[in-house]
Amino acid sequence: MHIPLAPDVRYFPNTEVSAVSEDAPETEIEVLRRGEVILADRLPAGWSVRSVPVGPDDRRDALLEVRAPDGASVTLVLEAKRVVEGRDVAALRNQLDAYVSDVPGGQGVVVARYLSPPVQARLREAGLSYVDATGNIRVEVPSPGLYLSDRGADKDPWRG
Repeated sequence: MHIPLAPDVRYFPNTEVSAVSEDAPETEIEVLRRGEVILADRLPAGWSVRSVPVGPDDRRDALLEVRAPDGASVTLVLEAKRVVEGRDVAALRNQLDAYVSDVPGGQGVVVARYLSPPVQARLREAGLSYVDATGNIRVEVPSPGLYLSDRGADKDPWRG
C-alpha cells in the first residue's frame, strides 16, 4: 500500500519530540508521519532528510533520502505497520528485500506504532532497521555511515 505524503513535509531536526504524550497514531499514515519526524529528529547535526515521491502504483509506503554533511546519501524505504508481532518479522524482511531491490544502495526500515523489546530484538536479528511512534529507533546504514539508536517506551502506552 502506497501512503501519500504531503509534498511540503518539512522536518525540524534536533528538536525535542515527545511522541508518547500524543494520541495514539490510528492509521498507517499517522504511524509513518510520526516515525519520519522521530527519525529526522535523531539525525546528527548537519544531516538532512527529505521525502522522495513514489508513484501511485508503487507498493512502497514511503521513500526518504537521508543526506550526510559531505553530500553522500541513502534512500530509506519505509514500510509502515500499525502492529508488528514477532511472527511478522520474516515476512517484513522478505517484503523490504523486494522493495529495496530496485533502489540502489537503499535501506529498508520498519515503522510501527509500538515495537516491544522482543520484537525489536527479532528485527535486529533479521538485520532490519526500525522506528516506532514512542521513540524506539535503530537505524544502521553502512554508507554513508549512520547509526541511530534511541529508547522509547518499554510498554505500549496506548494499550488499555
